[in-house]
Amino acid sequence: MLSKSPHLHNEKADTAQRKRKRDNLTQEVKEVMMAWINEHIANPYPTKEEKEELSLRTGLTTTQISNWFTNARRRYLKINEPEKQQDFHLSYPL
Repeated sequence: MLSKSPHLHNEKADTAQRKRKRDNLTQEVKEVMMAWINEHIANPYPTKEEKEELSLRTGLTTTQISNWFTNARRRYLKINEPEKQQDFHLSYPL
C-alpha cells in the first residue's frame, strides 16, 4: 500500500497559493478594446505598435492585450460569417 508523500501535498498547496485571482476588465477598458476591434473588423489583428498604444490607453500589458484579442476573435468574431461581423459590437457582453 502506498502512502501519500507530504512532499506532494506541499507542492499542491504551493501551486494553489500561486494561482492568481482573475480580474475582470473595467467598462472603460472594454469600450477601448471593442472600439478598436470594431474599427478594424476586416483585419482584427493589432500590430505590435498598436498593442503598445492600447497598453498605454488601458493599463493592460501587451500580453493581456494579445490574449484579449485572441479570445475575442475566438468567442465573438464569426470569421466565416461576414454578415454577423458587422454586429460584433452588439454581441459582446459589456
